[in-house]
Amino acid sequence: VEVARALAGAALLDHVTQRAAVPGNGTMNDARDLIFIVGQGAGSEDHKVVVGPALLEMLQCELHPPVMAYLDPINAGRLHVSAPSIRAWAEAFAADCREGQRLVL
Repeated sequence: VEVARALAGAALLDHVTQRAAVPGNGTMNDARDLIFIVGQGAGSEDHKVVVGPALLEMLQCELHPPVMAYLDPINAGRLHVSAPSIRAWAEAFAADCREGQRLVL
């Protein structure tokens, strides 16, 4: 679960920087939601779902502002992360970094 959390944080930053770095790729304003494949627990002990809930908690409780996400209603192994929410978080993250208030995700 900890590896998934670290990778999710890196993916958020990558999602933001890739939209800005690719010429002709548009801006974060036209970015699509980020989708994490979190599985449905088939590979865990007792087939318990652990990655999805851990990422939801991280996104919605540990990041500021919170990043909105939801499980796909058709495939519970997919977690959709709101592009506008990522944008708002990235802007706040960048502002905090410029002010020297944030050193880690």
